[in-house]
Amino acid sequence: MSWTDWVIENTLNGVPRVALIDKMKQEGFEEADAVAMTSDLDRLAGYKAADKINEQYKKLCSVVGNLQALQEQDPEYTTVEKIDFPSEEVFFKEYWTRNKPVVIKNFAKGWPAMSKWSLEYFADKFGDELVEVQTKRDEDNEYELNSIAHKTKVPLREFIAKIKATESSNDFYMTANNHTLRETKLKDALEDVGHLPDYLTKPAADGNTHLWIGPKGTITPIHHDEVALFHVQIVGRKVWKLISPLYAPNMYNHKGVFSMMDVHNIDYNRFPKMKDVKIIEALVEPEEALFLPIAWWHGVVSLDWSISMSIINFKYPNTWTYNNPTGAYR
Repeated sequence: MSWTDWVIENTLNGVPRVALIDKMKQEGFEEADAVAMTSDLDRLAGYKAADKINEQYKKLCSVVGNLQALQEQDPEYTTVEKIDFPSEEVFFKEYWTRNKPVVIKNFAKGWPAMSKWSLEYFADKFGDELVEVQTKRDEDNEYELNSIAHKTKVPLREFIAKIKATESSNDFYMTANNHTLRETKLKDALEDVGHLPDYLTKPAADGNTHLWIGPKGTITPIHHDEVALFHVQIVGRKVWKLISPLYAPNMYNHKGVFSMMDVHNIDYNRFPKMKDVKIIEALVEPEEALFLPIAWWHGVVSLDWSISMSIINFKYPNTWTYNNPTGAYR
């Protein structure tokens, strides 16, 4: 990013001029040059056009901000309901069309997976299969954004042995960014999925169902998905931090569907707009499933070693359009 772009962007974001000048002086600018660059912004190439677009952006921000404030008038806003299986009518009206998260308590009750799936089961039945996992995550603060660079194929037996030998780690994890259920014999594990509600179709090895396996301590950094999904917990517990999509202007969404901040340890000096954001927490335990509606920001921590699966095969249309930032200026 050029210094001209930097001055324009920070000015439009409301950073005081004196702070801009101080920062530029710290970076080696003469004070007179810093004062000149920040004094007559109309002369800067692109400023007038950017200011006009910014006015429209601020109007949009005010609208979604008011809608979010209206939702937060509900005294139970910060609580994710835990309910028994809802009827299709209730699910559609109360959660799908309202874009509201909910945890279904008995989602996987009676599934063969609940009694069969364990580390030993997968090692014994599918141990020779080469599976795709993320590794060396500790070396990269943006490991999920750079997930392709962290993909490694290992025998499932070896991966499971590593989990069993590790008390807690975020360095390796089988996430949704794999093709395990499509390309290996682990697709047979889908036979262990039991009853599903009428608004879902049977999971298949078609890329719409994903298997997650990892040790205690795995972290999913803050991002939003581009579809709605159910995340079904088979073994272990996970804590979800959820943020309404109406808070998008506060989310420091620098590239794609990712944010540059750490929702599990927020630096409010670096990310001050997060001070106004209400974060909702949900604990999801074995047999439960979290309905994650479209565009809800979420970060997840595993409290135990875990096995879970995500399902996106709803009977309702579940394809959406997003204009994601490219990160071209950073």
